[in-house]
Amino acid sequence: MLSLAMALPTGAEVPQSKAQISLSFAPLVKEATPAVVNIYATRMIDRRSPFEGNPFFERFFNDLMPRGRREEDTLGSGVILSADGLVVSNHHVVGRA
Repeated sequence: MLSLAMALPTGAEVPQSKAQISLSFAPLVKEATPAVVNIYATRMIDRRSPFEGNPFFERFFNDLMPRGRREEDTLGSGVILSADGLVVSNHHVVGRA
């Protein structure tokens, strides 16, 4: 089992008093946590063969590759910024969904 002391970077200390805790990010994290949300997005993408355009590989392997459209799912997080539901996230989570 990994102890907390082993998991900390060299020179890091676990806060021992309320004063030390107030100097850490812990109070900010506790305050901001209710605004953090999970984001689940889905988009449809066209399946393309990696052999497309290569006559040799298309001849032998093209029939083995799936065709058509499929769903691609992403999962990420965001932060609620306002009471009306404005959520900010990263482009790689929702950019093309």
